[in-house]
Amino acid sequence: MIGILNKKIIKDLYKEFNTMYFNGVLSLCDCHYIKLDVFGRYTNQNGKGKIWITNDVDWTEETLREVLVHEMIHHYVKSIFDKNEYLFFRHGFRFRRMMKKLNNEFGLGITISVKNLHKRV
Repeated sequence: MIGILNKKIIKDLYKEFNTMYFNGVLSLCDCHYIKLDVFGRYTNQNGKGKIWITNDVDWTEETLREVLVHEMIHHYVKSIFDKNEYLFFRHGFRFRRMMKKLNNEFGLGITISVKNLHKRV
């Protein structure tokens, strides 16, 4: 389990994962760590990406990586293809293709929906 998690740690992980999995092509997103009704969320307003991670989960390194990279794929699709797939199809063919590529290339376990992760009661 990860100790104390905050916006700075999420932002640092974002930078690390951008280099590791996306060859550094993603612009920096605003990262937020707040209570959500989901584990992660990506939004894009006026060309500025935002990634939201919920703060009511006991994150492990693996599950945080999978959720954060999942949201980064949404940013990749919007940034590289200028497509709002996340608005219309949420997980369209471009998202799924990138998810499969990262899973195969790096042995990740990114999925459309997170399994075995539960909110704190």
